[in-house]
Amino acid sequence: MIDIKAAEMMAKLHDALKAHGYDGHVLEVYLVRLLFCLFADSTDIFPNNSFRAYLDASKPDASDLSCRIERLFEILDRPDGVRKKRDLISDELNQFPYVNGSLFSETLPITDFDTSIRQILLECAKFNWSSISPAIFGAMFQGVMDKDKRREMGAHYTDEKNILKVINPLFLDDLWAEFERVKTDPKALGQFHEKIASLKFLDPACGCGNFLIVTYRELRILELEILKIKNSDNRLILDMLIKVKIGQFYGIELEEFPSQIAYVGMWLTDHQMNLKVSETFGASLCRLPLTDGSSIKVANALRVDWESVVAKSELAYILGNPPFAGGMMMTREQKGRWSIFLAT
Repeated sequence: MIDIKAAEMMAKLHDALKAHGYDGHVLEVYLVRLLFCLFADSTDIFPNNSFRAYLDASKPDASDLSCRIERLFEILDRPDGVRKKRDLISDELNQFPYVNGSLFSETLPITDFDTSIRQILLECAKFNWSSISPAIFGAMFQGVMDKDKRREMGAHYTDEKNILKVINPLFLDDLWAEFERVKTDPKALGQFHEKIASLKFLDPACGCGNFLIVTYRELRILELEILKIKNSDNRLILDMLIKVKIGQFYGIELEEFPSQIAYVGMWLTDHQMNLKVSETFGASLCRLPLTDGSSIKVANALRVDWESVVAKSELAYILGNPPFAGGMMMTREQKGRWSIFLAT
């Protein structure tokens, strides 16, 4: 499958960088940034294939590649007002838009590339990422985790088919049925639109955010059907008409790397759905700089107060796939926490 191939390529890049001493937090942030750039290059966030061309322009021996990437990351974090004052920035760099969202704000140690790692990155850049679901990067994360650590944490990638088996009967089936009932009544349809835009979701063991990503995508698909009715004359401003936002989604995750993938994955899903809206109405919709984001808290869900993430009075649904290492492998402490989790 094309999704699995994409995950395997990123895992290969991860392993190559880690083998040369680039590890831990800096590697995780670095990979998430590259993921964003690869998607951006295939989905018109960046000028088409500009990131690929930027990598291609590096020296074949890779001696300048790390500095070029570091410079690009710096530019992606520079607002237009700052760029105007720095009038010596090259056109090659200025073509890349300001991203915001803190994705590129942290200064990372310079990584090292050789010809083989450069080739892996170029292969990733040649791939068409536009149709890849951000939800598959849970598979990538699981693939690069140490096997013992994965078993200890009970980390498990839940595919989209199984996620839909949970969220369809939980709320999506009912929402679609309600849409069918109200779609011919403008007032009732407007109220229904406000309803789905007010729903808040929490995954207290969100991992790479698969449940949140798929739920957001499915709500946006439902909203698109609403927009087709509301905007039948194509006169309304699309960005103002879209009400379902990634700010309705909350997660708690023990590890930093998957939480970052979840955070960026929600942005990428938002952009993919905006492209669908653009294609439907023949208008361009690209929300940069990033302003809205899902709230992913790095914490132990069994120890943190969930209301520090989202107030229970505002919460519509709790969903997800709690970590499970298997009863035979769990410690006494883990079994106790598991019982608390199930009772919550």
